[in-house]
Amino acid sequence: MSLHRLLVFYKERPGAIIAARKKFIVARLGDVSLLAAVIILYSKFGTGNLEVLFQTIKSNLATGISMPGIEVVAVLLALAAILKSAQFPTHGWLIEVMETPTPVSALLHAGLLNAGPFLIIRMAFVMDASTYASGILIGIGGFTALFASVVFLTQTSVKTALGYSSVAHMGFSLMTCGLGVYPAAMLHLVSHSFYKAHSFLSSGSVIEVIRASNVINSKRFGSPIRILMGALLALGLYSGFAMLWGIDPEKELSLLAIGGIIILGLTRLFTSALDSNGGKKLILRAIALSILVTLSFFTLESGAHFLLSSQVPELTQPNLFESILLGIMLIAFGITVFIQIIAPTLSSNPTYLALAVHIRNGLYINTIFDRMVRSLYTHKPLQHPVLISRTVKQKSRQEETLEKTLAEA
Repeated sequence: MSLHRLLVFYKERPGAIIAARKKFIVARLGDVSLLAAVIILYSKFGTGNLEVLFQTIKSNLATGISMPGIEVVAVLLALAAILKSAQFPTHGWLIEVMETPTPVSALLHAGLLNAGPFLIIRMAFVMDASTYASGILIGIGGFTALFASVVFLTQTSVKTALGYSSVAHMGFSLMTCGLGVYPAAMLHLVSHSFYKAHSFLSSGSVIEVIRASNVINSKRFGSPIRILMGALLALGLYSGFAMLWGIDPEKELSLLAIGGIIILGLTRLFTSALDSNGGKKLILRAIALSILVTLSFFTLESGAHFLLSSQVPELTQPNLFESILLGIMLIAFGITVFIQIIAPTLSSNPTYLALAVHIRNGLYINTIFDRMVRSLYTHKPLQHPVLISRTVKQKSRQEETLEKTLAEA
């Protein structure tokens, strides 16, 4: 209720009102899903103690005892997480709550939005006993991460771009949970909180920083050989660190896949440095940054696994359905990164420009959501009319003299 009051801090703004209504509806649906899951869990196991509950589930899985209803519980938990963390297609409310003051946005994106992935991580043993819930998280979370990341690149407003960034991060976290890499999901959740809080609180100074900096964009060559070299460098770097850390592809395929998405980002970094006139200095900076990112991922993931190993299930191999979804996600991310790499050569293409307009508007999914929400509310006349100020053009002295002469005539 306190959050709802903050979302309508500016009561005179119609955008803030519709966003708060959408958030209220989506949040209540998530609450109902969570409440139903809790009721079913308690009725099946007769306890609300999570430690006892998890131990019972682990022993039942080890002995092969069936647990009717656990699949429904896992799906309800996944649905609650999807609704709470602004996943596609109910993500529109998060984009529109940019009407709130910036500190409220920082609180929402860095804290409350993490409720969905945290719920899945906390109930990891329940999710591990499910077959379909993981597929739902991989499918919806992966698609949302890809969709929101692409839309993010086309935004011109700083806060709206950060909103789509949060949607993408939550989708990536839920996809990671669906793959069973819970330590990496928790690591990503914590790092996103710090990063997004800082981004929102410093959003007001971004424009001044850009204006004050003397940035000269490097010219791209569009050479296929240089682009291929960048991709091979990123793949070689990632493979080397994976071998150094002793990651077994047969047992930790999901972890390698999550890292593979990061490698796609490094590919973008390497190709931008190699396929440009930035010189050796830019290439060395790209290599140093790539090594730092890869080293941080493997080191921090290992630390998170060490800390959380007793609280989450062991990493297992994805089943056939999950493997197919994972392969589709990796191909989709790869195609998107490739398009982004060759984007400078497509900047004047009419089809590319038209597609960018549609993507900037989020493929109009939020428009449909708006209509559905508006149909649930009756519109009442405002008690106090809203005054719209208009810029009045002041008349020049010549115009005033001419009007006076005409009036006398």
